[in-house]
Amino acid sequence: MNFLGILDAGLVSSAAKPVTQPITTKTASQPVHRVLICREFTCPNGKLPSKNTARPDITGGVPELTETRDLPSDWTGQFFRFLSDEKDASPYTQRNYKQALDEFMKWNRDTNESPVHWSELERNDFRLFLRQLGRKQLSQAAIRLRFSALNSFYKFLMRRGLVESSPVKDVTLPKPAKRLPQFLTIDQMNALLDAPMQEFEAERAAKKGTKKKANQVPYLRDRAILEMIYSCGLRIGEICRMLAGEIEPDEHVVNVHGKGKKERQVPIGRAAVEAIRFYW
Repeated sequence: MNFLGILDAGLVSSAAKPVTQPITTKTASQPVHRVLICREFTCPNGKLPSKNTARPDITGGVPELTETRDLPSDWTGQFFRFLSDEKDASPYTQRNYKQALDEFMKWNRDTNESPVHWSELERNDFRLFLRQLGRKQLSQAAIRLRFSALNSFYKFLMRRGLVESSPVKDVTLPKPAKRLPQFLTIDQMNALLDAPMQEFEAERAAKKGTKKKANQVPYLRDRAILEMIYSCGLRIGEICRMLAGEIEPDEHVVNVHGKGKKERQVPIGRAAVEAIRFYW
């Protein structure tokens, strides 16, 4: 039951023809090389392929392992697949990061009149982008969110060996504003936890004397959800994904699936356990 239903280096030559199939050899004496096949190639012995033959004229052995480098235009697609499949980022994080990268690419295209080349960008490019965001009078949190997406993207590219360094790393961002945390008093928290059942009593009183009856189930559900959030300190997304089997009422423990595919066990109070049992 769900509570809310809800290559190493590439070898490139400037005068060779494209090769559409990897070339293999059975020469046992030659070491195995890793080669990056792009639009052109170079043989390990430095010779260029013959112009009159479909296959290159190779005398010194041919690499057995071949790999292809993904085009830069697909780097953003790889990044979002990584966020979704490997990092298990929330839909909101994926949405915010996509909007941030799209906004930068649009700014770069309008400013430089050319598509973005991630491996050729420098720190000054991102400083200009930061200045442009400042002109829009965005909040410091909004600016830092955009650069958090760009920083995560470049970290991904570096781990994949697609770029050597991150030009975003040394960009100085505005410091976040310091503010005191907001909290509820004890009376406010008790009123919030009692609110679902008070709403039920009000609906039942309004329908008294009629053939319609108030349905208690949604109010019991809301009360159980509030008690769980308060007792266990859960995020909204965590309780949305929670299943009944992950609650161990006898042990007063809940198994929580958090961000980044992390799991943890948290204690649950007696009031929350009772609220769940009433709902079931």
